[in-house]
Amino acid sequence: MTLSKKEKELQTLLEAYSPPDISSGRKNAALYKLKTEAGKEHKKEKTPFWLRLKIQLAYIPASLWLTESFLLIFGLWICVHAPHSNGLTTLSVASPVLGVTVFPVLARSFSEGMWELEQSSRYNLKDICCMRLLIFGLADTFILAVLSAAIVKTGTAPYSCLLRVVVPFTVSCSVYMYLIRRIRNSSVNYILVCAGIFLCLVCLYMQKYYVLLEEILSGIQTTAVTAAALAASMILLSVQVYLYVRFIGQKGKGWDELWNYN
Repeated sequence: MTLSKKEKELQTLLEAYSPPDISSGRKNAALYKLKTEAGKEHKKEKTPFWLRLKIQLAYIPASLWLTESFLLIFGLWICVHAPHSNGLTTLSVASPVLGVTVFPVLARSFSEGMWELEQSSRYNLKDICCMRLLIFGLADTFILAVLSAAIVKTGTAPYSCLLRVVVPFTVSCSVYMYLIRRIRNSSVNYILVCAGIFLCLVCLYMQKYYVLLEEILSGIQTTAVTAAALAASMILLSVQVYLYVRFIGQKGKGWDELWNYN
């Protein structure tokens, strides 16, 4: 490649440049200061975990909390005004919607290409995702607990609420985490919404089997089946959370970020 006249002048200037000599005294003094500061690093107090969660709350969009509040109020209205069977069916079919509202926020790194900004922030990206998972998990658990208590108060058996509401919710969250890890591009939000609609239809289709199961099995047997299904769904969700957290920050061949395939 032919260099221009200015590029040749710059090349000549750089080749003629030589770094200034540094006396051994100044070099040793600089190394001593670096070692001293490095030794102080472990003495710095870390920000308490609760304060880190509080700081992270400021970066969660208000629209998400409004959506969560609407779902809570709507669910309570269903529990109070809908007939016994219809209320349980509605909550069961709508349970995947509760999860799909929060996962687009977790997938923002992929959908909006923000991974570089997040990696250069105050906390590393893995910490940010873990804190958001904890915040969303606590919020959804609170909503599920309130709605479950309300539907049980209307006369529904607790095992029916767990089997038809809590289990579909945990399974749907596992599906959403799996999709985030597998897709890793800007279309992930649309895929999550489509998956949420599909899971709602699956829950609607499963309602007749729930009723049939409760008619065939006795109370103790139904409780055992519910406990097994709940344990299996929680194990599945725990595995997906672990894989999701481990996935954050991984690099592929050529040091390309695995999630930066926009």
